[in-house]
Amino acid sequence: MNHNPDIMNLGLSRGKRTMKRGFVWTIAGTLALGSTLTACLVQHDTVKSYTISLPAKWPVFKDGHYIEFLYDIYLADGLPQKTTGLVKWTWEQSYQLEPFTGTTITPIFRFSVLERLGDGEKKSVQYVTQDTDGNMFLHATEGIGSTLNAVRQNSYWATPETTLIKPMQPSPLQLLWSPIDTGTSNIIGEEKATGTTYLVGPCDSATCPTAVTITMEQLRINKNDLTGAAIEDVETPLGKFQAYRLDYTGKFLIDASVTVVPPNFDYRMSCWTPGVSGLVTFNGSIWIYPSIGPVQLENSCIFGGHGTYYSARASKTNLPH
Repeated sequence: MNHNPDIMNLGLSRGKRTMKRGFVWTIAGTLALGSTLTACLVQHDTVKSYTISLPAKWPVFKDGHYIEFLYDIYLADGLPQKTTGLVKWTWEQSYQLEPFTGTTITPIFRFSVLERLGDGEKKSVQYVTQDTDGNMFLHATEGIGSTLNAVRQNSYWATPETTLIKPMQPSPLQLLWSPIDTGTSNIIGEEKATGTTYLVGPCDSATCPTAVTITMEQLRINKNDLTGAAIEDVETPLGKFQAYRLDYTGKFLIDASVTVVPPNFDYRMSCWTPGVSGLVTFNGSIWIYPSIGPVQLENSCIFGGHGTYYSARASKTNLPH
């Protein structure tokens, strides 16, 4: 996949990274070498390794599931930032109301991604469903001020149409494909180009206008390689994982008429300034261990001439693994 060079020039090359740590030993430290080394060896031995079992599918998420990630690095306009904070993905059982009819969509998950860096934080909220294989579909994104009784007014809906006019209804956008790998023909797990789609809203009693034009492509790395090269090793605070790498590129064109501002339409566009129209471009990768989902993230984002980049690795989850 050809990545946008402007995004990738934020100051960090992609690919595997090796972190080196140096130690300066004092006399007291030398005397304690034996016990320290023993403790380090014990700690190292507790790092668990996880291998992929086939068929490899996305997990079917349940209410309260979460994954937390710790930053390895965070750059703003190429400058390193203090990486105190985390990225947290959470799934909560919820419901949505279709525009015009008010028909309840259930079961549906409120999928939120919180990015906390120092004293600041950003959040995206999407309403998604899954089928029994783990395929995930985006129905709507949530606007600021939404409540369980007001989601209909403050939501933006996924649809292939530029505008929804009553009695038309939204058409969920497939975000993730599963199985990732069947073991015999992992082309089934190919992450396909979504082409161009739209988020429309907020809706009134008869119309949902264009809010965002989305152009996006997702691609499984080595998707046709059945020799094992499609699997990469990822080391995280949570453990060592065999993982599938998914690369993506995307553009969100924010319409000037957006009035009810969402916290973020999508976690990959967190460099966006809410309420400001214009083009957001992003690219990155996620590394997927099938029974958890993502165990490592990289994302680059540019909006209004300013860019951010971060990488983060899974540190905590309540998903079975």
